Amino acid sequence: MPDDPHDIEAERYVLASMMQTPAAIGEAAELLEPDQFYRPAHQVTFRAMVVMMAAGVRADPVTVRDWLTQDEDMRALGSDGALYLAGLMEVPANAQSVTHYARLVLAAARRRVILAETARIGAVVRQEITDPDEVLGRLDEWMEDVRRGGVAGRLHWGMDRKAVHERVSKLPPVVPGLIHAQDRVVVVATEGRGKTTLAHQVAFAVAAGIHPFQWQTRIEPQRVLIVDLENPDELLDRRFEYLATVAARYPGWSEDHLAYHLDVGGIDIGRASDAFAFNDLIRRHAPALVVCGPIYKMIRPRDEGDSLSAHLRLSEFFDRMRSRHGCAIWLEAHAPIGSGGPNRIMRPEGSNIWSKWPEFGLALHKGTKAHGGESGVEIGRFRGHRDQTRQWPVALMRHVGGWPWQAVWGPHTLDVPLPGGVDEDTGEDTRS
Repeated sequence: MPDDPHDIEAERYVLASMMQTPAAIGEAAELLEPDQFYRPAHQVTFRAMVVMMAAGVRADPVTVRDWLTQDEDMRALGSDGALYLAGLMEVPANAQSVTHYARLVLAAARRRVILAETARIGAVVRQEITDPDEVLGRLDEWMEDVRRGGVAGRLHWGMDRKAVHERVSKLPPVVPGLIHAQDRVVVVATEGRGKTTLAHQVAFAVAAGIHPFQWQTRIEPQRVLIVDLENPDELLDRRFEYLATVAARYPGWSEDHLAYHLDVGGIDIGRASDAFAFNDLIRRHAPALVVCGPIYKMIRPRDEGDSLSAHLRLSEFFDRMRSRHGCAIWLEAHAPIGSGGPNRIMRPEGSNIWSKWPEFGLALHKGTKAHGGESGVEIGRFRGHRDQTRQWPVALMRHVGGWPWQAVWGPHTLDVPLPGGVDEDTGEDTRS
C-alpha cells in the first residue's frame, strides 16, 4: 500500500554506509533483517552484503552486482540496477551514522508489521468458519515475536545483544568438538543413502550421552527432538526400538531425553498454526538439538513463483527457533533429481539459500571400495565449514550389532582425542 510506513531515504543511507565501510555491515546486521526494508531492491542488496561479509568477500558496486546476478536477484534492482549500486558510493554516509538510520528503518518496519498483523487477525476473527486454534496460533506467534525480539520487536534487540550472547555462551556444547549451541547442520544425499539413519543415530547417541562418532567418548546427555516427516510409523517404530536398545547400554540414556513428532504428511511452516505448534513443541521439550527433515516436507509454496519465499520462510523460522531457544538444528535435504546419474550434484534441492545457511553443510556420496562401496558413504561438503576446528569423519561404514554407522577418520583428525572412555558393546567405563 502507498501509505504503508516506510523511510526510503533511511534505507538508502543504511545501504550506502554498508557499501562504503565494511564495519557498518556488522552494525546494520545487528539491528536489521532483509524483510524489514520496504523496497524489495533494498532487501536483496542488504542480504547480499551481509552474506558476502560472512563469506569474506568485500562489498562494492561490482562485487555486489556480480553476487546478485549469480543469485538471480539483480532483476529486483531493475534495468538501472548497476547505476543504482554505483550511486550508493556517492551518498554521504558512514559507519557512525548507520545505527541511527537502521533504527529509523526498523521503526517503520515495526509499524508495518503491527498494522498488517492486526488487520489480518481482525479479518480472521470475523470469519465464523475459522478454526479458533488457527487464530490463537497466529496471536501467540505474533506476541512471542514481540516478547522475544522478533520481527515486530527488534527495536530492542540490539540493546539486549550482550544479554543474548551471555545466555548462549552459558549453554553447554551439544557434542564437544562437533556440534555446539545454535549450530546449523544440513545433510544432503540421494534417496536411500542413509542420511535419516545418520540423523537418528546422532539423536539417540546425544540423548544417551555418547559422542555419535567416537563411542568411547562420554558427553553430557542432552535433550533431543526428532521431527520426521517422511518415513512411515512402522519403519520408525522398528528403528527407534533398535536404537533405544543400543542407547540403553550407556548409563546416560533416558527415554525422557527424546521427544518425537512423526507426520508422514508433512507440515507447512508458512501456516501460522503449524509454526506455532512446532515452536510450542520446542518450548515444551527444551531440546539442545532438533533433528528434522526432509526440508521439502516443511514447505508449501503458495504458487509457482513462491518457492524461493517458501524456503526463505523455513530458514528464517529455524533461525528464530535457535535464537529463542538456543538449540542446534540438524536438517535433512535431498539432492536435486534433475542432476541424475553418477554425477548427481550434491547440494540441497529447492533453493540456494541452503547452500549459504548452515555452519556445516555435509554431502553423503557413495562409499569408495575401501569404505564399503555402495553400503558406505564418503562425507563431503557442499559448502565450507564455518569452524574448521570441528572433528567430522571423512566416511561412514555400516556397523552390525551397535550403532548403524561407524566413523572413518582422516589423518591427524583425532591427534587430540576427546576425554572419556566407554566400551560400546558393554557400556562399561574404560577410563582409568
